[in-house]
Amino acid sequence: MGNIFLIGFMGTGKSTVARELHARAKAQGVPCEYIEMDQRIEEEQGMPITGIFEKRGEAYFRDLETDLLRRLAERAPGAPRLIVSCGGGAAVREENVRLMKKAGWIILLQATPDTVLRRVRKSKDRPILNGNMNRAFIASLMEKRRAAYEAAADLTVSVDGRKVPQICDEIARKTKALEVIDRLKKEYPLAACTLNYEDAWQLLVSVRLAAQCTDARVDMVTPKLYEKFPTVEALAAADPAEIEEIVKPCGLGHSKARDISACMRVLRDQYGGRVPDDMKSLLALPGVGRKSANLILGDIFGKPAIVTDTHCIRLCNLIGLVDGIKEPAKVEKALWEIIPPEEGNDLCHRFVLHGRAVCVARRPQCDKCCLRDICRYAIEKSYE
Repeated sequence: MGNIFLIGFMGTGKSTVARELHARAKAQGVPCEYIEMDQRIEEEQGMPITGIFEKRGEAYFRDLETDLLRRLAERAPGAPRLIVSCGGGAAVREENVRLMKKAGWIILLQATPDTVLRRVRKSKDRPILNGNMNRAFIASLMEKRRAAYEAAADLTVSVDGRKVPQICDEIARKTKALEVIDRLKKEYPLAACTLNYEDAWQLLVSVRLAAQCTDARVDMVTPKLYEKFPTVEALAAADPAEIEEIVKPCGLGHSKARDISACMRVLRDQYGGRVPDDMKSLLALPGVGRKSANLILGDIFGKPAIVTDTHCIRLCNLIGLVDGIKEPAKVEKALWEIIPPEEGNDLCHRFVLHGRAVCVARRPQCDKCCLRDICRYAIEKSYE
């Protein structure tokens, strides 16, 4: 798993959370080092943060932060995993963000001004709050930093009203998801739908035909269908029996032909032959469920989407991204909580590729898997 850099305003609990994450890693036998940036800088400079601010100024302190992050980013491969609690202003400087992203994941801990004030009210080592220990100033400074924090973060976790173990559980799930995304990206750089199509309406047809049928067989059948009915209008006007005669090798020919015919008529009559680009309208089309609608939204319109097909559901349970959930809608909901929206569609395509090439249903090839050291199934299997 990658290094973790916790960012956020003072008082969001970065050091406490970092210590808990460090303790968990050690308990699991993971070589790991905890670094509290402010403390490390104090040790190296031989004076407290307040003294650095008073004698050298804030700009000098910010340079010290950058120097420390540079050294951490340049650590040798194979060094123990880092869990770093960053100072409140570390993520404001672009160079710092670049260094952190080079070395690992940036996690933003968020809290309300009231939570922050309650936690730092009695603190004497917050030089930036000297003479300004009040909610209005804290809220103003948090707002100034908000855009920089959010732009830097790979993921965000709210700490308001939550115990440290709950926060760490969420971080563990989300960072595992990020690691899975990153590794599968490297393993399968090109993520695309395995069904062949040229137009949006053709993908709608192919997805309907793919129910209980292989993509390879669908791709053998659709050229014949489109040769005879090359447009939405032509397919909408076709006798369902003619459609069924062509698509019956895909199985369930009668119901699939009926749905395709009805769907094309709706596209012709209500949308001028175009495929709608919102979930509600797509789900209203005959034969279109959430899986199909998400595929259209993601592949055709580039919108956030999670396609919970059999590969996705199986792999997510094996890896441990979800726990014993088999219903597609519930898996989709659980993944939305941990997968960055912009990554969902491509990740699901990569699940298909990985499920076919390595994590095959009857006998997963764990020895060849790029996820074997973080996959729940592979880890449990190694202890058998």
